[in-house]
Amino acid sequence: MSNLFKRLIGMLSVTEKNGFITITGLDTARVSKDITKLWSTSRVNAHMFTKFHRGELRFESFFAIEVRYILEQLIETSKRSANTRALARIVELLNENTWLNRIDKPHQSILNRKALERFTVKPLEAQYDFLNTYDRLVPALGLRGYMLASPAGTGKTLSSLFLAACIEADAVIVISPNNALRRVWGATFDSRFKAKPSYWVSDQGGVPDRAYDYSVFHYEALDSAIVYAQYLVAKTNKRVFVILDECHNFNNEESLRTQKFIELCKVANPVGLIWMSGTPIKALGSECVPFLRTVDPLFTDVTAAAMYKIFGKSAARANDILAHRIGHVSFKVEKATVVANVSDTVDYKLSFKGAERFTLDAIRDEIVQFIIERTAYYKANKAEYRAIYDQGIEEHRKRIGSNPQAQRDFLKYQSYIRTIIGGFDPVAHKELAKFCNLYEKKEIIPYLPKGLKQSFTEARSVVKYVHLKIRGEALGRVLGRRRIECFVEMAKHAELSEYIDNSEKKTVIFTSYVEVLEQLQKETSEDGYNPLVVYGATNKNLGSIIQRFERDPDINPLIATFDSLSTAVPLIMANTAIMFNQPFRQHEIEQASARIDRLDQDSPVHFVNVLLDTNGVPNISTRNLDIVEWSRQQVDQIMGNSSGLDNVSVESLATSHSIDRLDKFMDTHGLTYEAVEVSFEAVRPLAVIEPTTSFYYF
Repeated sequence: MSNLFKRLIGMLSVTEKNGFITITGLDTARVSKDITKLWSTSRVNAHMFTKFHRGELRFESFFAIEVRYILEQLIETSKRSANTRALARIVELLNENTWLNRIDKPHQSILNRKALERFTVKPLEAQYDFLNTYDRLVPALGLRGYMLASPAGTGKTLSSLFLAACIEADAVIVISPNNALRRVWGATFDSRFKAKPSYWVSDQGGVPDRAYDYSVFHYEALDSAIVYAQYLVAKTNKRVFVILDECHNFNNEESLRTQKFIELCKVANPVGLIWMSGTPIKALGSECVPFLRTVDPLFTDVTAAAMYKIFGKSAARANDILAHRIGHVSFKVEKATVVANVSDTVDYKLSFKGAERFTLDAIRDEIVQFIIERTAYYKANKAEYRAIYDQGIEEHRKRIGSNPQAQRDFLKYQSYIRTIIGGFDPVAHKELAKFCNLYEKKEIIPYLPKGLKQSFTEARSVVKYVHLKIRGEALGRVLGRRRIECFVEMAKHAELSEYIDNSEKKTVIFTSYVEVLEQLQKETSEDGYNPLVVYGATNKNLGSIIQRFERDPDINPLIATFDSLSTAVPLIMANTAIMFNQPFRQHEIEQASARIDRLDQDSPVHFVNVLLDTNGVPNISTRNLDIVEWSRQQVDQIMGNSSGLDNVSVESLATSHSIDRLDKFMDTHGLTYEAVEVSFEAVRPLAVIEPTTSFYYF
């Protein structure tokens, strides 16, 4: 009996076999149309389903949760054209005939809660809820672990240790930021157990010499963690539990750090696994992929590729579908339910003579002039850059000789280069540009004569996409420089004594820029304070710096970059935080704020946002707040707080909307480009957002 005939007589079926689920009997044409209409994208149909026609839908078993959710949403919407009763019946069959049928079935507890007696403190209500959720859903969903979205300062360290104890692991491996090795994990082992456990910390160097109850490795010691896990599994037959602290640092699957953690999980074969952070998803849907690789056995390479295509490396449509999945595999702690500190936030609006040069209008004019000058420069020197590029290519041609495979790769590279130079389409030719860039970096540049390497690297960008090179230079040399100058000037004119002196405790000042940190150090010293600074150059002494800040009453304030001090360091000796600039991502603000706004804080907490006041004219100090608001919206979507917004990522706007804006400037000034291509790296860090979905930088 054909699928079409089955559909006509209403014979619906759902079967699961060999990792795939098949639905037959539906009017797939109508369902496909409804999905595209409801989510305003064809990506779901194109990439979630391996078959979607002639009355049959087929998809990987992993996507059962997503497909059920999609059908439920179609049932509820008035925009539906498919048969409601057929959709409802398919939902019933999915619950009956696939792995989803085990979700609501009772099962034996996997936790021994008597193990909590080993600790000197009892779990908070939210921590009990987390244990109960893990106990119920991890077996039901067939997972190896779970995500704990617990804001900094709400007790997630103890939550993970409570869970490891209850799951009766023999050995616990913790992967932690370097800042937290001793001050967080070591201190917890020393003070929160009735009988102090054996533990090893990676700042001792090397690999643990025996099996410890707990071992803590910093991010750069993952190789040692892998070796140790191999020892535990092969030599001691230990049941291993793995904890990933501040897991938002492992959201990029392409990073070596993330790849090593995934390998660690394969080697350790853990009886339990926790990814935990106050901000586990920064903004983009694809950040879930590394997590799902380690916790869900149904998640495959094919599934990962589909997720990248559906949800993208930029936040896109259908985030509510992803939020539904995350809601199943994560436990979210609302900070207000755990940390009840009294807090207030004020904006310190700062103005000074000459501040108008930091307005967007002034910078826009400066960028346009820069573009005009650089365009003329590259036009005048085009032949010279082409000669350098050709010289490098000729050197490469000689090196590869007649090797057949090398010749084929080279011909492919040359073909792609001709397409790029002839007229680059940022969507259709994205993979071409990626191949060429990688080929140049791996096969050409490393083997060029020393004197030619740097000049070829410069020339290849000019030859391939001179307009993007100009844009990258404009954003970096003009906008990037002006942003730092703006905050340095603000540091010179800011009067911070009111906030420092009126704070019940000490004060922490955050900035994104070392130049601003150094200026703030100079200004506060001249005002009679005794500041300490934390940034890249001082990170190796972080422990002693924090200890001095805590114990010496004469030292105040502590000035730090967000990167150096936004995670893993409790600072309850302070209760005022001054944000001298707003970082681009919401999670950076949340993490920095949590240094003082956390459990054990016994004073009201105060936050001060320093903003440049240019009489209502937008400037590069205030625009960062718009990006933060965008980032918050993205996180809310993915973590399930809201849905339905149609936003794109900073990366996307940097390679599309901001480029469109620059094109308008070029047209206004009669400028043209002789080559067209989008570099996804040249402008990535440099984007400013408007409150609507119209994005540009200047």
